Amino acid sequence: MGTIGKFLAKNAPYLGPPKRWSTAFYETVRGPRASYGQHGEDVWLAERWPAQRDCFPAYIDVGANHPMRLSNTYLMYRHGYRGFVVEPNADLASLHRRFRPGDVCISAAVGSNPGVAKFNVSITPVLSSLEKIPQHELLRTDYVPLITLDQLAEAGSVDKLFLLSIDTEGFDVDVLKGARTLLPRTKYICIEAWDDARAQTISDLLSETHKLAKSIKCNLIFENGSG
Repeated sequence: MGTIGKFLAKNAPYLGPPKRWSTAFYETVRGPRASYGQHGEDVWLAERWPAQRDCFPAYIDVGANHPMRLSNTYLMYRHGYRGFVVEPNADLASLHRRFRPGDVCISAAVGSNPGVAKFNVSITPVLSSLEKIPQHELLRTDYVPLITLDQLAEAGSVDKLFLLSIDTEGFDVDVLKGARTLLPRTKYICIEAWDDARAQTISDLLSETHKLAKSIKCNLIFENGSG
């Protein structure tokens, strides 16, 4: 986002929701794109999609952000797959419910233990986080429910999962720590790693069940070796 965009987001935040709504509407009525992911992660995964589209859930998208933009799961949605999307930003969650009605949208944050958390909403929504963000980027702070992926998997009767996509701007390791029973039943995990140290931490945490299958810039895709 450029300087003018940041100024408008900070001083005229009411302009953001209609822009995001119009983007979602446009993507819904236009023909499908080849990719909606940040760096084409969804294209790599498309070669490995489950044969049956009636499996539910096919994915859990944690930190789902906008329903279409920079989404690892929207290409699957366009091709008939459905799943859970988890998004603590109430404005973005409402977009998911409007434009991806086939998914189950949960307005919450995800961590290692259940509770209530402070969610820092950025003037650039994709940078919102449970971690601290620079004051000049902060739009507001919300209090949101905090759940674990194991809780979600139990409540949603998740047996096997094709894709777990995680993008929580720094809280990703905590998300994984709350998914100890779900991870062995998950085929692919797509997760953001900003640096080598974080990538190593994630690899160590997943080492019992998953191995690194693909690295696409800042995003890592791990595959369950047990099939």
